[in-house]
Amino acid sequence: MPNKLRFDPKNGCKTEGLVAKCAIDTSTNIVTLTNAFTQDFAGGKQLIVTIQSATNPSGAMEAGPWSVTTENLFNGEYYLVDSETSATSFYAKPG
Repeated sequence: MPNKLRFDPKNGCKTEGLVAKCAIDTSTNIVTLTNAFTQDFAGGKQLIVTIQSATNPSGAMEAGPWSVTTENLFNGEYYLVDSETSATSFYAKPG
């Protein structure tokens, strides 16, 4: 998650759309979903991750880069499935 967001560790996060364990490491701003794809579901199904409490930077400003990574556990080792990184979080338009 963007490095300028601050999370409240006591509130955590939750998922909707499939069973998964959601955890936030507030020291690194990493949101981890475990066991998210242990069951089958139809393609195009929406997965919702709700972060219960976060503090945005003050004013309209860039919150920082973010990335998403999917890994698969196979024989005790994690293997990269897919990954995407964005250098920016949003673009605040004037007005």
